[in-house]
Amino acid sequence: RGSGRISSYGLTADKCHEYHSIDHAWLRRKKQLIVGRYSTLTWSRGGTKTGSIRIECFSGGVRLVYKTRSPGGEWRDVAEFVPFVETPTRFGGRRQWFKCLSCSRHCRILYGGSYFRCRRCHRLKYETQSEPPFARVTLAAASEGDLRAA
Repeated sequence: RGSGRISSYGLTADKCHEYHSIDHAWLRRKKQLIVGRYSTLTWSRGGTKTGSIRIECFSGGVRLVYKTRSPGGEWRDVAEFVPFVETPTRFGGRRQWFKCLSCSRHCRILYGGSYFRCRRCHRLKYETQSEPPFARVTLAAASEGDLRAA
């Protein structure tokens, strides 16, 4: 954590990939969002476990059960209920999202810090948002070249 471009506040802008995350679409694909199901997500880096969380699924949302601490502080147990929000799709269906407990926005991915919240509440940036403009153009040109070659 903490690597990246300097933000407009003079502080380092943290990136999404540097945080533990819970992806609603991934959980759905893995059949972890079935009412009554309990599962544990574990994160690791370089073969070393960096965290875990218990997810309990209910009809209206998920309960996240985990431990957190501030640097050098004592561990605290956290159990919070994250509700689901549904939005209509173009052809009459419904899409389900997490509802951020801080800002009430709907989001697909929750990111962990002391608490699991949306990207904006954690002030996280995507990797590409910290690239200089010339790098974005170079990447776009390279990917267009790949498409033409295929």
